[in-house]
Formats: sequence, C-alpha cells, structure tokens
Amino acid sequence: MKRRFREMIGFSPKDYERCWQQILCEGVESGEFRADLDIQVASYGLLGMLNWLYKWYDPQGRLSVQEVAAQFTSLALAGLAAEKPHPASPPKPKLSGGKPAR
Repeated sequence: MKRRFREMIGFSPKDYERCWQQILCEGVESGEFRADLDIQVASYGLLGMLNWLYKWYDPQGRLSVQEVAAQFTSLALAGLAAEKPHPASPPKPKLSGGKPAR
C-alpha cells in the first residue's frame, strides 16, 4: 500500500503530512485559521477523517461522495476557521449643541 500511495501522489506519507501541516501553518499565519490550533493535532485529525473514509463509505449508501465531501468540508472549515471580527458599531450621530433633535 505504501508504495502505491507514493506512486499516486509522488511523495511519501510523511511528506504528505508535512504538506497538510504547511497548509495549516499558512492558514494560521494569514489569520484564516484559528491561532490556538496545534498544527500537528489538527493535521492528524483531518488526515484521520479523510483516510478512514474508505472503511465506512458505501457508494450505494444514502449520501453521494460529493455530499460526504461537502459535509467534511463544512466540518473541517468550521473547526479551523478563525472567528471573523465583528464589525464595529456605526458611530452614533452627534447632536449639534447637545440638544435633542426634534
């Protein structure tokens, strides 16, 4: 299996892990991914989720491979995404002379 994997992607499983970890590092550095992520743990979690798909996925089952991919994408991005800053409240209009507007 390892030889077949290397032939399919062109590099070793360790190099594949490092690619995922690099993607996660870049996402953290750019602010797209959460700063509190442990890169190694997050990469192992994602790879585990993806690599075990073959154990349980049934092409004849209720979800298509595209639907499973969409679910995985939503799940992964929801866990990785940095919280977007809330837009600042718009400034309240100032009243001239400190008197209420009528």
